[in-house]
Amino acid sequence: MKSTEIIEAIRQKLTVPGGRHLYGVLGTYTQLDGFARKLHQAKTTEGDPFPKPVNVNRGILDAIPEGEFKQLAENEAKRPEPTAAHVARAFERFLRAHLTGLPAPVTAWQAGDYTLPTNLIAENHLWEIRE
Repeated sequence: MKSTEIIEAIRQKLTVPGGRHLYGVLGTYTQLDGFARKLHQAKTTEGDPFPKPVNVNRGILDAIPEGEFKQLAENEAKRPEPTAAHVARAFERFLRAHLTGLPAPVTAWQAGDYTLPTNLIAENHLWEIRE
């Protein structure tokens, strides 16, 4: 979907009272930067600005100390399972730290291989930018 179509879909979903308002957007870094700029300019149906989107990739990277990250990168080819497990734990820490208490966060991931925890984001709350 185009960024503007995703924003409109989120705007409509926010009009539904109750429930979990957590949305995910997938795309390249360039697409996600453009999406974030458009979202910053958009308003909800009530005229309020959208909350700042949360960048999951950056959050995961920031959750891994630099020394550990360097060691993981050096050992990934020969030991991919521990590296994947370490990144999964960083993702879990990130979720606990950033998604608790946010009213309507939009999370953004680099397109490609990704696995979300079961029931984190409803299927109809997840879009991929195609523009």
